[in-house]
Amino acid sequence: MRLNVLDLFLDCITESNEKLVEFGAAGICNCCADPANAAVIVKNGGISLMISCLSSPVQNTVLSAIAALYYLCIPSTKRS
Repeated sequence: MRLNVLDLFLDCITESNEKLVEFGAAGICNCCADPANAAVIVKNGGISLMISCLSSPVQNTVLSAIAALYYLCIPSTKRS
């Protein structure tokens, strides 16, 4: 059995519980510096999900989203 942590983090972002959204955004932020992870995140709609986090009332969620978007929108991942 394989645990798909990236999918778990992305799923957390769609929840109504702000704590889950915060943890999901932080998890994506921590993983997206790796090009292989970034490609999976982009492929699974992570950019739009992280953009949705920019309007969160939780400051840590917004900061994680900004940092993640920085890594996800660089030219090497835009091609994906």
